[in-house]
Amino acid sequence: MLCSLGGSPWVELVYAGCHYKLERYTAQDKVIESISAIEKKCLPRTLALSAEELRAVVKRPNTVLLYATPRHGSVEVYGYLLAFQNRFALHISKVVVAKPHRRCGVARALIQEVFSCTKKGSATLHVDPANTAALALYNSIGFEVDGILEDYYSAGKPAHKLAKQLEQ
Repeated sequence: MLCSLGGSPWVELVYAGCHYKLERYTAQDKVIESISAIEKKCLPRTLALSAEELRAVVKRPNTVLLYATPRHGSVEVYGYLLAFQNRFALHISKVVVAKPHRRCGVARALIQEVFSCTKKGSATLHVDPANTAALALYNSIGFEVDGILEDYYSAGKPAHKLAKQLEQ
């Protein structure tokens, strides 16, 4: 399931001097390849998906994939959000931003945009408690710790389950 991004296939944003646009996934192989490259650079090997795995994931029902690119036609992906939604809840599976594009509001914009597509219910996500930058971002958006998932990432490596009630 893909949201309309306000009726447009993309939304242009400027934040802290960074210009970019958010787009909804429309089955473009170059986008998947770019996202897979970000996964390999930014995530541990055990969490990074290959391009083939990503293609399979985005074909699933109720999957949302939003991504940020330069505003002038490049297929370079600055960051992306992968989520799953139903009528009552949204689970954000991944929010990943390439290192050169961090601190420009990309992750915040992606999360706020997916919220605009899911106007009711709750949103959840899992985060490594050692990832203080992500925790600070999620707290600033209104997420609160809703539990601890022991051995989530590996033995002895828990995750915080965060939740946020979406506006009705």
